[in-house]
Amino acid sequence: MESLKKRLAAEEQQKAELTAFRVHAVSQLATQHEEITRLRAALAAGGVVRSLPTGPGAS
Repeated sequence: MESLKKRLAAEEQQKAELTAFRVHAVSQLATQHEEITRLRAALAAGGVVRSLPTGPGAS
């Protein structure tokens, strides 16, 4: 019975860690989306938005 309680506690801890990771990841994605939206709007309005190099070896 004790081993089942330990397994349950470990699974609950893992679930809590995965939930925290997911919340953090979604928050980062939302922040990135907002920044992309802001930059696109600035570009469309003729603002000064500089493109970054892309691709392998870009500098």
